Amino acid sequence: MCCTYPEKDLTELNELIHKILGCGCISVLGKNFTGEDFFDLEINRDKSLEMIKLLTNNDYLNLYKIINFYYSRWIAYSLIKEGNDTNSEFSSNNQLLLALTSIIDYLANKNKEKHGWTKRFVSFLERNLEKSEINSVINQAKIYRGSKPDKLKDLNDFANYIYEVRSLVVHNAELGGIYPHNLNLEFLNNGLVEAQLMIQPDIFRRLLWKAILKDFKLYIIK
Repeated sequence: MCCTYPEKDLTELNELIHKILGCGCISVLGKNFTGEDFFDLEINRDKSLEMIKLLTNNDYLNLYKIINFYYSRWIAYSLIKEGNDTNSEFSSNNQLLLALTSIIDYLANKNKEKHGWTKRFVSFLERNLEKSEINSVINQAKIYRGSKPDKLKDLNDFANYIYEVRSLVVHNAELGGIYPHNLNLEFLNNGLVEAQLMIQPDIFRRLLWKAILKDFKLYIIK
């Protein structure tokens, strides 16, 4: 059964999705903030609107709920990032880390699965993404484990890392999160400098957004 909500509501949701993904500006306190402009969108607004019209009423409500939940975190991210404090990069990215993991927690828990959050996270990504997509993110970058860059072993290791960071932010009031810069420069004993390619917060967010939208059968991101 297709969605029976008024078309103006469906159009409004469609527009908000595209704004968050970078196709348009979000106005906050007189300033315009562009959404996630790194997304490689597969379809235009008209095609995504047609997909939204095919949702059930329940799926529409769930999608509306999570997009508006994320939208408020996006505003916080944008405002914090505009700040001049030394932790603004970490603090702003933490807003979206917490938002996306919370959304996946919510969606992965719809079936009342018994296993823990990290296993649900893994199952959710495996269900909605190609193995090659997941591996391309995991294999091409490093994370900080303790105070040293380290390679991720597999998807389970990735999930454990994400939820460890999340736990530190939520329960230990840590300001740090996913390393916000593309390269980390390691100064070696012989005086040389080694460049470490780190996982980028925006690449991480793109991976999770693609999984979330595909969970609703919305094939918006390439």
